[in-house]
Amino acid sequence: MKRNLYLQISKTALFCLLLVFFASHVAAQFTVSGTLETPEGTKMDGFAIMVTGTENKIVYTNSGDYSFTLQAGGAYNIFPVDCNENHLNGVTTYDMVLMVKHLEGLELFDSPYKIIAADLDNSNSITTVDTNLVRTLILGIINEFPVNNYRFVLKDYVFPDPLDPFTPAFPESYSISNLDANITGVDFIGVKKGDVNGTSIADLGCNAPNLPSKIIGRVFNDLNANCQNNANDLGMEGWTVSASDGVSTYFARSGPNGNYELETLPGTYDVTLTNTGGLWGGCPEVVTGITTTIQTIGVANFGLQPQVLCPSLQVDLSTPMLRRCFNNRANISYCNTGTTPAENAYIEVQFDTFFNIVSSTIPWSAINGNTYTFQLGDVPEGDCGSFRVDFILDCAATLGQTHCSEAKIFPDTFCTTPGLWTGAELKVHGYCAGNEVRFMIVNQGTDMLVPSNYIVVEDIVVMAPPINNPFTLQGGNMEVITVPANGATWRLEAEQPAGYPWGLVASAAVEGCGTNSNGDFSRVFITQFPPDDGSPNLDIDCLENVGS
Repeated sequence: MKRNLYLQISKTALFCLLLVFFASHVAAQFTVSGTLETPEGTKMDGFAIMVTGTENKIVYTNSGDYSFTLQAGGAYNIFPVDCNENHLNGVTTYDMVLMVKHLEGLELFDSPYKIIAADLDNSNSITTVDTNLVRTLILGIINEFPVNNYRFVLKDYVFPDPLDPFTPAFPESYSISNLDANITGVDFIGVKKGDVNGTSIADLGCNAPNLPSKIIGRVFNDLNANCQNNANDLGMEGWTVSASDGVSTYFARSGPNGNYELETLPGTYDVTLTNTGGLWGGCPEVVTGITTTIQTIGVANFGLQPQVLCPSLQVDLSTPMLRRCFNNRANISYCNTGTTPAENAYIEVQFDTFFNIVSSTIPWSAINGNTYTFQLGDVPEGDCGSFRVDFILDCAATLGQTHCSEAKIFPDTFCTTPGLWTGAELKVHGYCAGNEVRFMIVNQGTDMLVPSNYIVVEDIVVMAPPINNPFTLQGGNMEVITVPANGATWRLEAEQPAGYPWGLVASAAVEGCGTNSNGDFSRVFITQFPPDDGSPNLDIDCLENVGS
């Protein structure tokens, strides 16, 4: 009887010890929380907050708030992460005027945050270098500030001298040496560089935070087929590399000499060469188990070995900003991702009719209307290049009007043909013709074997197709569809034949044809839909113009 009682007490004691052990482990975590807001007190939503140390984590602010659950007893450093997008957010010529007035002593900044925002090169002072950076960003000469886009300050920090916020250095992170309790109020102020008058939009969020860990490597032409990155192997530019930990995936493109740099969170990743396209074989195509930390950099190299001997050209066209009556810039870049040189290559760029071309960094060889031809010569495999075209956007353009330009690179032959595609290829053209908008669906391939459908969209409303739907076209034939010129933005989408490898639909849109009941026409609808440029040798760029 005594033995049974002893056993019962022992079991009870063991159960209690297990409860205490479990409770101590559950309780061995604490919460650290805070907010991120602008100097004006507006919450900054969708920005990354990072914690490093005993644990490495990242969270995104929700209505400006964030929270971490961390192991007790750990040492941590918490800080907001810089954002590498929307560099023009809140940056205008008025900011540049205010910076010049401050420099000349005519109207000094009355806030340390304005001074921090004006120090664009992080020199801890405001100089003409900073005003020039604002000017070149607004003009589209540069796309981002040279150091960072945001700076962050602990909210409860008191500047000893508000007119010299850089002395001493202000705290941009919060450190914990031994986490032994919940901590609230770890709040930060986010300062948008270049926005000295506080007009930036705080709730744009950030889809491109500058992450603290890196994977680097090289994509190269494995000339001697030994899968080793040798000194004589040519670097391959323009190849996409991705890293995935099973939850998140990060991307980078190889630059000159084939080098790439991929930002990640600390973790273990499988790194993949994502676009071999059947022309090249990767050696390897996947590198597994690459581990990164704050202090260490992961390395993954990829050799390329040709599988099919053929050139494959790609082109990209972009206009960073469009301002009426001002000089603007179009950037055209190209790559040969094929396995042999592309001989006598050239690019045709059909510019928007409101673009008045001024000059280019390589000469054009022909002009046909608003279509300019640029000779590239022979483009070796793995080689990339770029050039710039300067133009003035006509003052006759309506504020907010959309302008579309198209670049196509030749030779445009394709090395492989998907097995399910029969060769029929649809292209849609649209233009304004007096009191109607006219669309032409053209079959620029072989005969269609199966009928296709099309839809017509007025602004964002799908309308009943006017005629002949579904339709079938022989090679070289077209279908013409007309709609009234009523000031709406009209769009036509036609289904591509089954197996077409570069998109599901062919499309075109027409804006500014006729007027509505207010004597105006609708805008901003073209850029809400993707352009019809799935083919790698074609790129279409559409952008609304803006005022100063």
